[in-house]
Amino acid sequence: MNFQCVDLPDANTLTIGIFATLVLHERELIGSRTKAALAAKRAKGATLGKPENLTDEARRRGTAGNVRRAAANENNRRAASMIAMMRQANKNYTEIAAEVNRAGFRTARGGQFQATQVRRLAQKLKVKSE
Repeated sequence: MNFQCVDLPDANTLTIGIFATLVLHERELIGSRTKAALAAKRAKGATLGKPENLTDEARRRGTAGNVRRAAANENNRRAASMIAMMRQANKNYTEIAAEVNRAGFRTARGGQFQATQVRRLAQKLKVKSE
């Protein structure tokens, strides 16, 4: 099999292998430097992260925000009507997820729907179960 690199016409599998090894080494160095910097901050008494985001109230606000965004998402509202029809036809959430994906719907983050996401969306948007 021939290897061709448009950006580096003289490149071959050896040079690409060397570049890949160098990239891997740099990734390891970045990780080591980051860990060392965080350890130094901790040693100086710094608190890392955002502890205020770990409270029960912050979690409730986050969940409420997710529910609001799901309800406001036009794609979710259209998918919800399809979910409602399929639930009335006694389809389970796995079957519905497959159909919603086949119809081209995507989650708010652009991924495919799973059964759990379909169930949650149905609950958030008050889709009747049967």
